[in-house]
Amino acid sequence: MVDIHIHVIPDVDDGAENIEDSLRMLQTAQMQGVTSVIATPHNSAFDYGFEEVRREFAHLQSAIQERQIPVRLGLGAEILCFESDMNMIIKLLGNGTYPTMNGTRYVLAEFFPNASKRAFFYCLRRLQQAGYLPIIAHAERYHNFDLESARELHGEGFLIQMNVYSVKQENYDRIRKRARSLLENRLVDFIGSDSHGMGHRPPAYTPGVDYMLHHYDRAYLDSILQGNPASLLHA
Repeated sequence: MVDIHIHVIPDVDDGAENIEDSLRMLQTAQMQGVTSVIATPHNSAFDYGFEEVRREFAHLQSAIQERQIPVRLGLGAEILCFESDMNMIIKLLGNGTYPTMNGTRYVLAEFFPNASKRAFFYCLRRLQQAGYLPIIAHAERYHNFDLESARELHGEGFLIQMNVYSVKQENYDRIRKRARSLLENRLVDFIGSDSHGMGHRPPAYTPGVDYMLHHYDRAYLDSILQGNPASLLHA
C-alpha cells in the first residue's frame, strides 16, 4: 500500500524528531506492506525553513538508500487552508515554496477541526480554479464534515484522504463512525497514517487495513491502497 500523509522528515515540524526516528517509522511501515510514502510536513515548516526542509528530505533519502529500506519517498506538504489566506497559499504553491504532492498537481489541504462547510467549498474551489487537484486531509476528523458534505465535495471532484487508524484504533466514536461511513459510501480516495513519529501516533496500518479487508469490497480497497496513489507517484 501507499501512505500519502506522513510526517516523516526529521526535525522540521511536529513529526519525526530525528533521522533515527524517521528510519524507524519507515521500517515499521515497510514491515506492514507499505511500498511508498509521501512526506507531508505542515506548510508552516516551509514558511520558516524552506531550505532546511529540502535539506532534511535529501538527507532522509540518502539514509534510506544506505539502510536499504525498500520504501520509495516523495515530497509533499499538508497545507492548512482558510479563506483569508487562499491568495497567499496559491501564490506560494505557484512559486514552489509549498510543494504539491510529489510534483503533481495534487495538493493535500488541511482545515481547522471546526471549519465550516462554506470554508471547505471556498478554499477547495480556489485551489481547483488555480489548476490544482485538492485532496482533503483526514476528512473524518472535521466536526462539520457530514456525509452530505462529503458527497457534495466528492461530486465536485475534490478527493478525500482518510487516516487508516480512524477505522479501528480511533478512540473518539464519532470519528470512527464517520471514517467507516465514508468507506461504506465509497467516498475515500486515499489513505494515510498521519504518523508523527514512533512516540506520537506511530505508523500502524495493520488493524485498520485488516478491518477494511473484512468489511468492504476488495476491488475498491485496492484502488485506495494502491491504484489511486499511483497517480501521485508518477509525476
